[in-house]
Amino acid sequence: MERITSRSNPTVRFLRQLGADAGLRASEGLMLCRGKKLLGEALAAGLAVDTVLFAGDDAPEVGGAKLISVPVDLLDHISKGEPELLFSCRIPESREAVASAVIMEEVQDPGNVGTVIRTAAAFGVDTAILVGASADPYGPKALRAAMGAAFRINVIKTDLEGLAGVIEDNGLTLCAAVLSDDAEDIRSVGRAQHLALAVGNEGHGLSDGLLALCPKKVVIPMRETTESLNAAAAAAVALWEIFGKEL
Repeated sequence: MERITSRSNPTVRFLRQLGADAGLRASEGLMLCRGKKLLGEALAAGLAVDTVLFAGDDAPEVGGAKLISVPVDLLDHISKGEPELLFSCRIPESREAVASAVIMEEVQDPGNVGTVIRTAAAFGVDTAILVGASADPYGPKALRAAMGAAFRINVIKTDLEGLAGVIEDNGLTLCAAVLSDDAEDIRSVGRAQHLALAVGNEGHGLSDGLLALCPKKVVIPMRETTESLNAAAAAAVALWEIFGKEL
């Protein structure tokens, strides 16, 4: 077991940057996570844990990981909120096979991204596809919102062209959640095999390019006094209606 007390230590600097920089996470294939619960989820999912930083002398049992004891204020320096421990682990590799999916296009709030991933996993959807400039699902805020679901669900990051390939290769039917007079009431859709549900950006919804790929459009009925739902809330309702009711 190693002990570090300096903010200038290379491991401390690296982990702090890892939590802040999506580009570094992508290039290194690592993510920074916080808390004992997420550590347990990562280990249960079979992810390779690289480094664990913890306060005090009570080292967690993590085979193969570098265990480092640090002061509590150093944990807070790396990741705000004074977690009891921090750890870095490998980002899971994406799988090509997709049986069902939720698609997020340009969903920029990491809390929304993590919440949608958590909801999709709860209702048995096997893949989350992030299109365009969506928030990084492996950033600290998204990981906290996903509560370990990002370790279990298949995550694909792509563009519109790549999305079209995933849809075609897996024989998926693409269904768009929209606010439109010509959309079908989502309550009439029912569960379908090989279905992908698309939700859009918090401000402007789905792009024309993605909508052009969708043979089916659905709308969530709401009172006239309500303009729209938050992206994560809309996804939760739609995922329940399409995937969750038969669980």
